[in-house]
Amino acid sequence: MRLASYFPNDPILELFTKYSKHEFIENGDDKCDAILCMSVTQFRRIPRDTGLPLIVHCWDIATNWRSWCRNESDYAKNVHRDSDIANQLHLLAEADLVIACSDHTGSVLHTMGIKSTTLHNFYYGEEIDKVLDGYEVKKKNRIIQVSRYALNKRFHVTLKMWTKIQDKYPDWELVFVGPYGDCYDELKGTCVPRVEMHLDMDRTKLIKMIADSNILVAPSLNEGYGLTPLEARHMGVDTVCSDEPWTHEFGYANRVFESDNLDAYVQAIEDTIARPANFSEKSSEMTPESYAKRFDALIKEIK
Repeated sequence: MRLASYFPNDPILELFTKYSKHEFIENGDDKCDAILCMSVTQFRRIPRDTGLPLIVHCWDIATNWRSWCRNESDYAKNVHRDSDIANQLHLLAEADLVIACSDHTGSVLHTMGIKSTTLHNFYYGEEIDKVLDGYEVKKKNRIIQVSRYALNKRFHVTLKMWTKIQDKYPDWELVFVGPYGDCYDELKGTCVPRVEMHLDMDRTKLIKMIADSNILVAPSLNEGYGLTPLEARHMGVDTVCSDEPWTHEFGYANRVFESDNLDAYVQAIEDTIARPANFSEKSSEMTPESYAKRFDALIKEIK
């Protein structure tokens, strides 16, 4: 099948398409058999009334955005999400096939009247192995939090956790890697010792920095998938994550703490420092090659 793809210049598409039996044409042409949209946010780029079957990949629907808001300012910044979600659902209803990247995302879509098929995505294990081939990992007493996309990564919660433990662990450091969305100025203006912030980072450098870290944290309240914890586990880095459905679905946390419970977050970090797991977990089912085979089988019958 010849697919018009809408997710330009992104490794998500490039990594699995080389294993697929289908042909992917960026932005499409008049010979395409169907349209593939790898993100709901790319819907606006898709031409209407083509008569072609529409396949849409959905990472998440941020229906719980109110739980992120700490004050009126946060609420004002996020209130647009209700109308965004309504538009997304309207567009998803047009699709011939909606692919949910997790059971959690599929269940959220179901409650909103959208039928979907779950197809667990993949993480970039091949890329990680290539970067780390021949690299001498030098473990540091470092806690790292990474945002791949600036959506409620709750850096401020990690900063509060850090203020509670920093004196107890003077040889440890905390590193943030953005993007940060609207919270950058707030975080940057907080004077806390041994906290390093990066607005962005070269992918190769980031992989090495995660590999050199002892702990990766993910205190998010909304994830459809959770790429970074999966990648960290692949590298043998301990992961500490909030107790949410996606965490259990993919099993990517060494330790889980009660969501929005700062004391539980602190305890999970201290337990991990005292008793690290230090093992690598590489999934044979979540590779680009495996995803391509499952994707090909799923769309085979679409008309």
